[in-house]
Amino acid sequence: MNMHRFRSSLSNAVPPALMAAVLIAAPMAAQAITSIPPTSVAVSGNVSDAAENVKFNGNIAVEGKVIDDLVFNSPQVLELVIDFSNVKGVGNKTGKQYVNSAQAILHRPLKSKDIVEVTLPFYSESDPADSRAVIASFEVSFNGANNVKMKLDLKPAKF
Repeated sequence: MNMHRFRSSLSNAVPPALMAAVLIAAPMAAQAITSIPPTSVAVSGNVSDAAENVKFNGNIAVEGKVIDDLVFNSPQVLELVIDFSNVKGVGNKTGKQYVNSAQAILHRPLKSKDIVEVTLPFYSESDPADSRAVIASFEVSFNGANNVKMKLDLKPAKF
């Protein structure tokens, strides 16, 4: 049988709609995803830098999921989606109000305990050019998808 007849008989044997369904479904089977319930992490702390001491308050919203790689059998990955937008700061000397609109999406190897550090930029509400950063250091404890605990510490950014 020549190659032209083989391709023609193959395309007649497998309808295009079935082939499209197989091609779309194949990547979906490549990962198993377990959602982690959304959580809120309270922020309350002072961070001093060369300009002044800033007192931060608010809540950080965290969502996440555990991703299994069923194709290559790679280690599980923890995905964290962190929203800092409800964290505000007040300068002790100047009384300036500091805000941010930061969000972060992190992929980390899944461990029972991990330290995750994220740079949190903040800026003066009245002057966005007056911007600085702190490090948000999360201690993440994972014991099953429904038991994730996070402890937060803020520290000065050193670049």
